[in-house]
Amino acid sequence: MQSETLQQQVLIISSKDYKEYDSLIRVIDDRDITSTFVAKGVLKPTSKNASALTVCTLSKITYMQKGSMPLILTASIIDYYRLIKEDLHRMAVAALCLEITDAMLMNQTRIDGIYSWITSVLSSLKTEDPMLVACWYVLKMADEFGVGFYVDGCVVCSNTSISSIGISEGGFMCADCATSHKSDVLGVDDYRLIRCLVKADVTQMSKCLTVKTPTMEHLRLIMEFFMEFTSIYPKSWVFLKNL
Repeated sequence: MQSETLQQQVLIISSKDYKEYDSLIRVIDDRDITSTFVAKGVLKPTSKNASALTVCTLSKITYMQKGSMPLILTASIIDYYRLIKEDLHRMAVAALCLEITDAMLMNQTRIDGIYSWITSVLSSLKTEDPMLVACWYVLKMADEFGVGFYVDGCVVCSNTSISSIGISEGGFMCADCATSHKSDVLGVDDYRLIRCLVKADVTQMSKCLTVKTPTMEHLRLIMEFFMEFTSIYPKSWVFLKNL
């Protein structure tokens, strides 16, 4: 009996060489489900599916179940995210967001809303400030992991008078608590920016620019927090911070 042919809209989040000309394509679809497909012959120069199956591409795939993993038959591009791929900094941020997404989904097949978040972030990344997008998404994923950054007062004592950030404590800190904990002292606008990023949804992200434009230093602090509390250490972060 011939296997049923199916179609699905997917975002390509990672790709791994598999055999001589084949790849394992990891995707997340519009049902918030992640899957791994076999793409036969995709590494051949003559492959018609290669462009549609590159990382950071929104595509429509036709596939069938064959063996232990589904087999991609055809793929067509919905959004190639050309404006991202033509800009090194934007692509580096996209790679970070996709790697974090992949890592978050590694031990579970579904996180409600994650497809909408990552596709919205990639759409925003075409025109928005790359550091803004990166900071927002990393904080969002930390919150989804269950370790949201605390911005409603001192993370230790709840005092609303803030004087620093405690990465190892996971939030803002007051002057008294900062004396007994390692912390980073920032400016008032920096605290306001981080609070805005934590509170904003993806449609409100750009409003945080009215407070301050995020920098690599903001992202460094956010990434240190994210890595410490999630034990996820993206390789793409090493590349991005050295650009």
